[in-house]
Amino acid sequence: MFFILLFVPLVLFLSLVLFIKKYRKNQREIAFWDAQEKLSQPQYNPEKIAFEKRVALENHAQLSQSFWAKLLGLK
Repeated sequence: MFFILLFVPLVLFLSLVLFIKKYRKNQREIAFWDAQEKLSQPQYNPEKIAFEKRVALENHAQLSQSFWAKLLGLK
């Protein structure tokens, strides 16, 4: 009887420890693959985004100006 009272909590404790170790290892692997995926994606470049926005606005302004000029018969 004494051995059963000693053995059951010991087995439960060891299974809990092994579960926690396996869970933490799995979380480390997930973090590693997430980091690998982030590194494989193109980097955020604020200068390139600002340039693309400026070009888009200039193109829009030119199109809008030519549209209104044609509409009003100025061209």
